[in-house]
Amino acid sequence: MLYHEFHCRSSRLLFSIMLIVLMGTIGAVIYLPIVWYMKCVLVLCVIIYGSVIVWRYVLLRHVHSILQLHCLGNGKWHIQTVSHRYEASLMRDSIVTQMMMLLRFHVQGKRFPLTTIILRDALGNESYRRLIAATRFF
Repeated sequence: MLYHEFHCRSSRLLFSIMLIVLMGTIGAVIYLPIVWYMKCVLVLCVIIYGSVIVWRYVLLRHVHSILQLHCLGNGKWHIQTVSHRYEASLMRDSIVTQMMMLLRFHVQGKRFPLTTIILRDALGNESYRRLIAATRFF
């Protein structure tokens, strides 16, 4: 069997999408028909919340952010997060396309699955193709 290990990194595309959404939200708050000091408070809340989301999920700093995947074959995977290493199985409701993947892993003893979104630029082109191939035969 081929050696399948994948190291995820921050996605520039996801960062761009998040930046556009945050700017749109700030623009919508500015055009609300409320007094200026309420607008300032809401804009500050959007900036703080947006910064937390970017820090946790775009820059992969959250405790459950998946940093490394290792395919063991037969649908079994080793998953390295920021704080733990799990053995898991890839769930059938995972979505794989040429631009992005939504992978859901069932971890024994956990109630909820570990879920990750991997955009194409979070891996190198060759690694992304190998990950597509590895997820097709689970």
